[in-house]
Amino acid sequence: MHVTATIEEYPVMMTRHEQVRDRLEEEAALLRARGLKVKTRAETGTAYRQILRVAEAEAASMIVIGFHGAGLQGLVVGSVADRVTRESPIPVMLVKYRSVDDGEGGTRLEKVTAESFRKVFYPTDFSLCSTRTLEYVREFRKAGCEEVILASVIDTRPHRTAFNADQAQVETTKKLDVIRQELEERGLKAKVIVRQGTPLEKLLDIAREEEVSMIVLGSTGKGFFKEMLMGSVSESIVRRAVCPVLVIHDEVCTLTFD
Repeated sequence: MHVTATIEEYPVMMTRHEQVRDRLEEEAALLRARGLKVKTRAETGTAYRQILRVAEAEAASMIVIGFHGAGLQGLVVGSVADRVTRESPIPVMLVKYRSVDDGEGGTRLEKVTAESFRKVFYPTDFSLCSTRTLEYVREFRKAGCEEVILASVIDTRPHRTAFNADQAQVETTKKLDVIRQELEERGLKAKVIVRQGTPLEKLLDIAREEEVSMIVLGSTGKGFFKEMLMGSVSESIVRRAVCPVLVIHDEVCTLTFD
C-alpha cells in the first residue's frame, strides 16, 4: 500500500497516483514470484489515517511499516510510523533501515537485519498485556525464530525502594524460568535475564549485548510497561532500539504463522 498526499494540484496528484499503482504492481510481482497472494492499494489522503482504514477494511492481522534510521533519529514524533504505532489496534512491526555507502559516492538504504524473527527479545512485567504478548511469542518458531531472550527489570529508582530488590529478582527469575521451560518444550531455545535499575536503559543494554534481531513489546500494562509503552519512555525504546520492533496491542486479535 502507498498513500499519495493530496497537497498537490489535481492533475499532478493523479499522475503521481498512477505512477504509484505501476510501482506497486512491480513490487507485487516480486512477492507473487515467492508464492504469496498479493493485493495492492494505492490511496490518497493522510497517510496514517488511510493505513489504519485499509488495515481495518482488509481485516489485516499485522501492519508492517519501514522507516529510515536506527537509534535516536529513527522514529520522529508525529511521523506516519509513529502515528500508526500509537493508534493501530492490531500488531505493528517497525522495520528499520539505515544509510550505507553504495561504493559509488552515494548512499543506499539497507535493512538493519534480514532475519527479524531469528533472535527475539521479549521483556515482560507479567501484566495482562505482557501475557497476551507471550501468546504471540509462543508461535514464533513457525516464523523461523531460533531463540527468545526473556527479560525483566526490577525498578530500583529512588521512589521505588520500599521492597527488597534482591528478593524480587529471585522471584522474577523463577517466573521467567517457567516461561523458558514452556518455550523450550515448544522447540525454542530460551534465555532468562533479570536485572536491577532503570527499566528503559537496562532493557536497551540487554538488547545490544544479546544482539537481538527484534524486540517484542506489549502496548499497555502495569509496572514499568505502563511508562514504557504509554508515555515518553515508550516512545524512547521504540526510537532508540537499533533493531526491528513488533508492538502488540492490548486488544484481542489473531496472528499466526501457519
